[in-house]
Amino acid sequence: MYPFPEQQIPEDESIALDLCEEDQLTLSAEDMAGNYIWNTGTTTATEEIFEGGTYWVQVNDGCFEAQRTFEVTEIEKPFLEITTRDDYVCEGDTVFVEVTTAAEWEWENGSSIPDTLFTTNVTTYLTLFEEQCMWQEDFLFEFQQRPTVELEEQFTFCEEETFLFEVDPTQGTTLIWSDGESDWIFESAQEGSHWVEITNSCGTERLDFETVSTFCTCDVFIPNAFTPDLNDLNENFKPVSTCPFVDYSFLIFNRWGEVIFETADPSDAWNGNVSGGKHYAQDEVYTYVLRYGLPNGDREEVYGSVIILS
Repeated sequence: MYPFPEQQIPEDESIALDLCEEDQLTLSAEDMAGNYIWNTGTTTATEEIFEGGTYWVQVNDGCFEAQRTFEVTEIEKPFLEITTRDDYVCEGDTVFVEVTTAAEWEWENGSSIPDTLFTTNVTTYLTLFEEQCMWQEDFLFEFQQRPTVELEEQFTFCEEETFLFEVDPTQGTTLIWSDGESDWIFESAQEGSHWVEITNSCGTERLDFETVSTFCTCDVFIPNAFTPDLNDLNENFKPVSTCPFVDYSFLIFNRWGEVIFETADPSDAWNGNVSGGKHYAQDEVYTYVLRYGLPNGDREEVYGSVIILS
């Protein structure tokens, strides 16, 4: 018979560890084979803890039982107080931030000057150091923006139309235009000088601006048929425009190229008469030439045809 191999009886042990407040720590007995039972009730080889104290695990390999004890000391987070010595409201103001703590510390940029100043909106953090622990505290220093008006100094709009501009209400709390209105939308059909003032708790911003009207476009409509049959419907034929004609000429021709209607007056319309009003034109296609100027000085020449339907 062969003797059983000599087995080494595992020894109980105790391990001291540190845990930073607000942190977590993994306790392990993975180097000890067997079945596990922790004083927390866990039966795995590891245990996650979030506070200091005494923790132990018993390991039974079927022959022997050993216990590992963890004495965990929790390192408390140092006291921290952030105070601002001056009231600050508006962007561009200076805020002095005073840090009170017994621990070592530094701002995001590495500075640890006791009095630190900020002048614009900023999200930053401060790091505390105590023994081997470190904590990060986030801070937002928020300033109200001073009122701003983002407008051009001159605006151009089309004749016969209305100039319309809307100011972003987030830019201020009150607003007044040169015409006395206080709406966030300014509407005018007049050329000239205007101003707007926008105000919040950080001050008032004023902007002077000009509005200039200009010719943009004309829509010209020329029918392609009409019915001069004395029923008071669609009796006449003439071009129609959304703006005044300048230097107007309108000629209508028959199939032989003879001029049967001619006018320089935009209000004159052809009613289908020919030969000085002695006859009505026959039902057929007639060609025309329209020449006119626009208010901006441009000239147009249009060729087309119209059909008479009785």
